[in-house]
Amino acid sequence: MKYKAVNNPHYALKSGWHGLPKRVSFYGAAPVPLEAYEVKHAPSIEITDSRGRVTYSNYFYGVLKTFEQAEAVASKLNS
Repeated sequence: MKYKAVNNPHYALKSGWHGLPKRVSFYGAAPVPLEAYEVKHAPSIEITDSRGRVTYSNYFYGVLKTFEQAEAVASKLNS
């Protein structure tokens, strides 16, 4: 397997809005109301298997705070 640091986009709730999910996946239906959200990026680890299929590790969800941390983890996993 190969590991690579990536910045995954997601919808984040803007300040001043309440009663809505704080984070919505970028790869599904757009959140309603869309004006309540802005696109942000979160560091993650992309995993490519031997067949070239890509998945993302949920283990690092919310743990990685910076892209540099994600690069360090990917480098260590690849060694």
